[in-house]
Amino acid sequence: MADQVGLRERKRQQTRQALISTAIRLFAEKGYDETTVAEITAAAGVSTKTFFNYFASKDEVLFPHLSGRIDGAAGIIEQRKPGETVASVLVRAVEYMLAEASRDELAAGLASARLPMIMSVPAVQAAALRRYFLAETRLAEALHRAYPDTLDMPEAAAVIGSLMGAVLAAALVTMEADGGTGEVQAAARRAMDIAVGGLQALGTRLTIRWPGLVVAPMPGVHADPRHRPVGPTRPRAAAAIPCPWSPPENRSEGLAAVTRSRRGEGRRSRRRRIPARPGWRRYARRPRGQGRGRAPRRRC
Repeated sequence: MADQVGLRERKRQQTRQALISTAIRLFAEKGYDETTVAEITAAAGVSTKTFFNYFASKDEVLFPHLSGRIDGAAGIIEQRKPGETVASVLVRAVEYMLAEASRDELAAGLASARLPMIMSVPAVQAAALRRYFLAETRLAEALHRAYPDTLDMPEAAAVIGSLMGAVLAAALVTMEADGGTGEVQAAARRAMDIAVGGLQALGTRLTIRWPGLVVAPMPGVHADPRHRPVGPTRPRAAAAIPCPWSPPENRSEGLAAVTRSRRGEGRRSRRRRIPARPGWRRYARRPRGQGRGRAPRRRC
C-alpha cells in the first residue's frame, strides 16, 4: 500500500513538473500572452482539467513553489524558540527560503526564465506583485502571532517588508546582471545582513518629529546610549509668499492698480451732477434713454 501511494505521488510530481517545463518553453517561444492553457496541456499530453487540478491559473505556473516556501517560513517563525529574538528567527526563516529557492528555481533555471517576463510583461508583473504582497502578509501575520506582546500588525508588516524587500531586490539585480546561483545567494545574504543590521541598530523608543508618532523598540535589541530622542518641535511661522503672477519690479504698480480698480477710480461713471438744492440728492442717476445718444463703452 505504501508503495502504491509513493508511486502515485511520484506520478503527480512528474505531471506537475512536465506542465511547468512545457509552459516555460512555450512562454519563451511564443510569449506569455500568446500562449493559452489549451496549448500547454496539448504539448504536455494532458487535459485542461488536469492542468487546473495542479494550478489555479496560468500565471501560477511561473510561481509553482512560492506558496509552499512561504508556508515553511511561516512555520519557522510561529514555532520560534523560547527567548529567540526577532532578528534571529527571521534569519532562520530567510535562510530556509533561500535554500528552497536555490534548489527549486535557481538550479532548475526557472528563475532566469521567469525574470524577463517579470520585467516586460504587464500581466506577469501584476501577478508577481500580488503574490509577493500576499507572501509578505502571510509572514507578517506569523510574526505578529509569534510576538503578540511586542509587535502589532503594522510593525510586523514593516519588519517583514524591510527584510524581504532587501533580499528580493538584491537577488533580482544580481540575476539581471547574469549572476549565477552562488552570486545570487551571496547577494541575498549581504542584503539580509544589511537589513538585519538596521533592525539591530534600532535603539530605545524613537520619537519622530511628528507629535504622537512613536516607534516601539525591537524586542531583544540593546539600546544605543548615543541615541537622544527628539521631542516635538514648534512649527515655524510661514514665510511671506510673493505674488506669483506679477514680476518683482511691477509688483507695487500692479497692487496699486488693483486697489484703484476696487475703488472704482478710472472708470467712466453713469452719474451726472445736478445743482444742489435743499432736500435734493447731490448726485442722481441719469434716466435711461436720456442724455447722450449712446451708452458709454464699458471698460474692462
